[in-house]
Amino acid sequence: MTLEQQFFSLVLMFLGSLSVGFVFDGYRVFKGKVNLAKFIVFIIDVVFGIISALWIFFLLFWSNNGQLRIIMLAAFFVGLVVYYLTLSRLIIKLWIIVDNLIASVFKVIVKTLNLLIIKPLVALYRLFTMLLGFILTLISALVLPFKVLKTKLPKKEGFFSFLKKFKRQK
Repeated sequence: MTLEQQFFSLVLMFLGSLSVGFVFDGYRVFKGKVNLAKFIVFIIDVVFGIISALWIFFLLFWSNNGQLRIIMLAAFFVGLVVYYLTLSRLIIKLWIIVDNLIASVFKVIVKTLNLLIIKPLVALYRLFTMLLGFILTLISALVLPFKVLKTKLPKKEGFFSFLKKFKRQK
């Protein structure tokens, strides 16, 4: 391995640690905004660790055919320390701005869908139920007098006997 390859590998490990720190800060901001169960946080932490390790090993294989040396690990950890001492606070603020921007865009999309789809559907439903109620009320108003006459007429008696009883009651 030439000196150029070693230097390239060191720079790549340093930049790889910066990228891992960047993504980890984004994950921390996300985790702070969302209340997750401890078990789920544990699973996500393990998955993040595995993906980060795979990313670093990919960079290592790409830069120097996977030759891991102590100096490469040192460059990785120095990169993490430098990141957290210098860039972490700025990147966390950036992630918070991005999160707020995404939340604002999501709210606009939800309000737009509500205005264009949900409210018209609710209005149509209310109009339909109002018209249906009106039609049923109209039908019942037209049918109700006949039902009253039907219930007041005894089934065994005829119309004339009904009139005789009606005259007696007066």
